Amino acid sequence: MGTGRGPGGPARRGGRRAGTLRPSDPANRRAAVGFPSGKTFEAWRPEATPIPAPTQQALRTLKWVGRRENLVVCGPSGTGKTFLLEALGQHAMQQGLKVAWFTLEDLGVLLRGRDRLKADDSVSKAITRVLRAGLVVVDDIGPGREP
Repeated sequence: MGTGRGPGGPARRGGRRAGTLRPSDPANRRAAVGFPSGKTFEAWRPEATPIPAPTQQALRTLKWVGRRENLVVCGPSGTGKTFLLEALGQHAMQQGLKVAWFTLEDLGVLLRGRDRLKADDSVSKAITRVLRAGLVVVDDIGPGREP
């Protein structure tokens, strides 16, 4: 599931501090977003998905993000939903958009632990990432968790 939003997103994985990343370095930007595996459209096989080719092409233009439209991707396990979302996120980042990647579990942990996390401002930082992002992606399960 993805949401088109306004522009941001600081590092969130691997214990990195914002000052240790050079934002101009594409590898650092990808790491800061927290993409699960590095999948891009270069490895995408359009014929291997039930998504019609014209729909795939329209999604890749990212015009829907500029129009602030939402995209919900659903389907059975193993059909490439996470792959598509990550490839769209990587493509959006290459086009200069700020991307925020979350799993549903990430968001649940933030919300369930909001009282405990107030001391380190995690909830506030996550909300800031969402508000600054041009594209917010929420993956339903996350890597390595599919049944």
